[in-house]
Amino acid sequence: MSARDVLLLLGCALLVAWVRLLPLDASRMDADHTYVGADGYAHVYPGDYDGYLWLRHARTLLATGDPCDAVVDGACRDEHTTAPVGARSPYARSLHVHAVAALHRLVTTWAPQQPLPDTATLLPVVVGVAGVLPAFAIGRMLAGPVAGVFAGVMTMLDPLVLGRSIGGDNDVWNVVLPLYTLWLVLLALRARGTGARVAWAIAAGACTGLHAWAWSGWMFTHVVLAAGLVALVPLEGRRAAVVLGVFVAASAIASILTPEGGYLRLPRAMIDAVVPHAPPAAELAWPSALRIVDELRRLDPSALLRLAGGPLVLAGAILGVVLSLSPGGVVRAGGVLLAVWLAAGVWMASGGVRYHLLFVPPLAVACAIAIGRATTRVRREIRSAGRGYRVVATTVLGGVLALALLRALAPGWSLASSHRPRMNDAWWDALTQLRDTTSPDAIVHGWWDFGHWTTYVAERRAANDGSALETHVPYWTARALLAADETESAGILRMLSCASDALPRPEGARGAYATVRRSGREPAAAFAIVSALVERDAAAADDHLRAEGFGTAERAEILRATHCTPADSYLVLSTRLLDTRTALVDLGARDPRRGPIPQRAFDASDPGTPFLARWVPCEPVRDGERVCPIDASIAGGTIRLASVSWPETAPDRAVLASGRAGGTATTGTPALVLVAGASGLARYTPPDPAHPDLGVLIDVPNTRVLVGAPAFLGSTLVQLLHLDGRCASRFAKVDERSAAGERVTTWKLRWP
Repeated sequence: MSARDVLLLLGCALLVAWVRLLPLDASRMDADHTYVGADGYAHVYPGDYDGYLWLRHARTLLATGDPCDAVVDGACRDEHTTAPVGARSPYARSLHVHAVAALHRLVTTWAPQQPLPDTATLLPVVVGVAGVLPAFAIGRMLAGPVAGVFAGVMTMLDPLVLGRSIGGDNDVWNVVLPLYTLWLVLLALRARGTGARVAWAIAAGACTGLHAWAWSGWMFTHVVLAAGLVALVPLEGRRAAVVLGVFVAASAIASILTPEGGYLRLPRAMIDAVVPHAPPAAELAWPSALRIVDELRRLDPSALLRLAGGPLVLAGAILGVVLSLSPGGVVRAGGVLLAVWLAAGVWMASGGVRYHLLFVPPLAVACAIAIGRATTRVRREIRSAGRGYRVVATTVLGGVLALALLRALAPGWSLASSHRPRMNDAWWDALTQLRDTTSPDAIVHGWWDFGHWTTYVAERRAANDGSALETHVPYWTARALLAADETESAGILRMLSCASDALPRPEGARGAYATVRRSGREPAAAFAIVSALVERDAAAADDHLRAEGFGTAERAEILRATHCTPADSYLVLSTRLLDTRTALVDLGARDPRRGPIPQRAFDASDPGTPFLARWVPCEPVRDGERVCPIDASIAGGTIRLASVSWPETAPDRAVLASGRAGGTATTGTPALVLVAGASGLARYTPPDPAHPDLGVLIDVPNTRVLVGAPAFLGSTLVQLLHLDGRCASRFAKVDERSAAGERVTTWKLRWP
């Protein structure tokens, strides 16, 4: 590189570092999103969910020399997930964990009291800045320094790349390492001698091994580059063939050396990709929590185009690839590799936002190539013109490029400058309180989003977290939160505290459903039996099993999985859960006996589960009637509610009035009326409701109402959050915190 190129590269790196450091600047954050570390300075909380998993493993690695909670038969175990059974951990020994620990050791040599969470959020900044080098080098190699500048900025400051790495998660590796691999492959193709070509190809294979160490989906980029090299063999001959062979062999060796075995898993992965894996006919269609994870919901073409930056960016990328295919040499090779990557990236990106991340590098680099080629063409025309014209034209060109660079920078800068962590003081203090006041073997229940927060901050076992998404646990948790009867809700959580239901993992064999199945019961019958048991106390459950024909030993084994005396168990709830109500209902209201459910595609127009998440006060009117004026839209604006009215002497006869839906006003009974007294809750289901999709919860002592979908409105979750547990006897509130507009409550479960 020339001195000018080095200056441009440093400028790009500084720009990327500046933008990426914005979310870590505590002075820009409100107090609810910062904490004071042992060093006496304010720090920003790590902002996402999964980042706390890497944090916990890094903390364990720094404390014990091994990131695993335990090693059993050579397998790394995480004893904090799917409590109380734990699970084998494929993540603990990953590159990201070791990198966090290594960076922390380095930083604490001159700042001994540096908080580990701050180091974890700093690591993606360091890796992201390091990613500027290959992006710049590829762009410069294929289309000149201007392309290098745009490639570095557009790749490392892409809003999706920023959003998925700001909070300390590991996704930044899935952008940076593929860029390094592509750069090294291009260097191998450009090398003049066989020795240099082999050396660069080995380096590319080693980089693939690092990617295999960082992420289980590393094979995508490797296959894409290998396929591109295969396509180059007819064009480049022996040179491409040598690079292909060495690259594949080096990648195989490097990946096998990783903790998860790399290429050793390839045969099984190929079988899984070709052979459909439908549930066996004899098994139930358990609803998967993966289908409700937003980042895994399929994207339609309009969503893909929006995430790509719009039609102009996509058109620029296509143009960049086309322009690269004509010159020949390494430029043509780069065009072929980018073309294959773009085509495969479109297919992967449709699988969800998470996989769209793999589409960003080729898209940004190819678009930068188009800009670089256009700039080169314009500069050539300028040089052939008169001197006076050259000065003006060069100035205009510089201004246009500066505006284009600012336009490319703007979305990332906007996201970084407006970023606020999901973690706040309410959550941090609530979980710290759990750590300081509960027994070390306590089990914490809650929605999976917050499970890794629990295991890191509270240092307690979580029944449900992001590592449990492929098990039955999220289903049972959602069902417990949606249960209309607190006895059923507490019974489900007790069952999870006793033995979990970690199927299809091996640990799932200890759960109630698997235990009943071992007795010879068919899946549907086993599910019905477990569902009946969680609604009963131990004596009634034993009687039910006896009536079902179970022997003494069988009953004792099943009851150990459903009605043991578990470790102290807690339920942590947040008002943020109200925003996930559609996912809760979609998962917890399903019956596994009714067959499989298709994957839900992303639909921004989907109104979701209706719920008016605020109490509406009621006013007395004539004849002892109460009227609660609402005048607000619900269910995504498809219905505008006018009011709820109810007689003081008979609140179960509530009437709901809507505005004009489809051109007519509707007044009549809702599908569900819940009447909350001073200490009890009555449930009424009016016949032939005028509003079959809505229910009303009437808080009689406080003369106020809530309105929402019956399946959600009548849930234990709503009763605990909105009635403050006054109608509950199985849940005792032990803590409440508020911050950043969110309320977090902690409940201790009481067993009969």
